[in-house]
Amino acid sequence: QPRSRGLGDVYKRQDPNAPAWDRPGLLWDPLAADAGVVPRDESGPLLVDLWRASCADAEAAIAVRAGERSVTHGDLMARARAVASVLVEADVGPGDLVMVACPRGIAQIVAVLGIELAGAGYVPVDTQWPAVRLASVQRRAQLRWALCLGSDEVDLPEAVQRVDLDDDGFPVTPTSDPQAVDDARVPSSDELAYAIFTSGSTGEPKGVAIEHRQARTTIDDVNERFDIGARDVVLGVSALSFDLSVHDIFGTVGGGGTLVVPDADRARDPEHWLELMGRYGVTVWNSAPPLLEMLVEYAEFAPDAAAALASLRVVMLSGDWIPVSLPDRLRALAPQAKINSLGGATEGSIWSITYPIGEVDSSWPSIPYGRGLREQWFHILDDDGWPVRVGEVGELWIGGNGVAQGYVGDPEKTAERFVVHPVLQERLYRTGDVGRWRPDGTIEFLGRTDRQ
Repeated sequence: QPRSRGLGDVYKRQDPNAPAWDRPGLLWDPLAADAGVVPRDESGPLLVDLWRASCADAEAAIAVRAGERSVTHGDLMARARAVASVLVEADVGPGDLVMVACPRGIAQIVAVLGIELAGAGYVPVDTQWPAVRLASVQRRAQLRWALCLGSDEVDLPEAVQRVDLDDDGFPVTPTSDPQAVDDARVPSSDELAYAIFTSGSTGEPKGVAIEHRQARTTIDDVNERFDIGARDVVLGVSALSFDLSVHDIFGTVGGGGTLVVPDADRARDPEHWLELMGRYGVTVWNSAPPLLEMLVEYAEFAPDAAAALASLRVVMLSGDWIPVSLPDRLRALAPQAKINSLGGATEGSIWSITYPIGEVDSSWPSIPYGRGLREQWFHILDDDGWPVRVGEVGELWIGGNGVAQGYVGDPEKTAERFVVHPVLQERLYRTGDVGRWRPDGTIEFLGRTDRQ
């Protein structure tokens, strides 16, 4: 199409009745279910509300298993309330961010939930990060408080005050008012629920700021799509600083299910994973593809693997290329499992797109990226911001209710990556990913524009 008349003319000229491959470009995936934006109530939903609701029905059910310890949803709520009361008494609330510097275990989960109950947002860090990186995170997020395991030494910045928890997640120094949490200010749905610091292609940490309503856009869809709830058990192989853990906590535990935490010294041991899956009946696997590939490679030679994987019903893979051979290798071990590709960006609230992996065509160069989740969609644009034709290569831009608020403490980077499209008048996130529309309306992922 001639481009001299401006981008708007292309959108106006599109014939909505024409087949997708005859149109100048696709504004969004027209074949995705519920592609439109669904307005949210201004007072909610909050990220922790799902757990509040399910906790009443699942109070006696196991919420977290870690080593030989286990904690019910009711006990988890009591411990999280104790942490929240300490924070509320310290005047922490909506608009504040609190560092979580706890290793894997029950205390880490309690810390996250306690921060949410206080109305604040959490910022996960790895306790092994160098001091200079922790200082960068603190400076950008303006952190004043950190929740730590009392027995751990963490090189915190001087500006951060430390709140110690014991191994069970109780504050070492409890508040004088155990019910202070009841006076916590309730955040609005556009307050920050969390900020996850990722390293971009330059290695400089970027704090992706996610609001409650944005996170719930993804979690609500995924839980409904895969029927995740109180019966489910997930193996938490992802670190807290990786955003797949957000669904492990607020999707699975939040839905009344159980999170099984691998031992810290065996966190990357597939033998240990398989033992835990068989012992506790894991039903949901949520990881990057390389971790599942590690599990499959070990299980292919383990005599009891089929029994250990017999309860697995949903597999969610994201964050990296999925080897074309991996789904069928897993099905040979767990034929009952439904395998799904998910993708997007941390800046799109965990995931924005999915593809149910059925029969894999041996001629495929890769697993299809899929179609947008509910209330989320993709545009594929050329260098001038024009929609590309089906089959043409362009950059992937994410739109919809899951697009992040921006980067904490970095307005320049936010303005660069989060852009209001001049024609659509829609705020989009520029992913730096490259792809193209397939004739069936799905997206084929092709890589990145940089070295990330």
